[in-house]
Amino acid sequence: MEQITQDDLMQMASQHTCGEACWFAKEEICRCSCNGKHHGAALRGVDTGELWRASMDIRADIRRAKRNAKLAARKETRAIWAEIRAKRLARSEVAA
Repeated sequence: MEQITQDDLMQMASQHTCGEACWFAKEEICRCSCNGKHHGAALRGVDTGELWRASMDIRADIRRAKRNAKLAARKETRAIWAEIRAKRLARSEVAA
């Protein structure tokens, strides 16, 4: 399973992916998914087409991480419920 870092969680929590607001930004602090990698890049002469492709990759990574987190949570929930059912079954067999 892919390891999720604190930066990954911050990116997912912010729900803000890198885009034109970041690429043309003049302030110093970046609050999007690129963690400052593309911050103000268009003003430094970087090709925005390249940035757009990179942002699509980041968005895909975020979607993948969210999907993996949901699947892991579902798997854990199923395991917990299976354990609860097994305990209930064991109790009913003892009572019978």
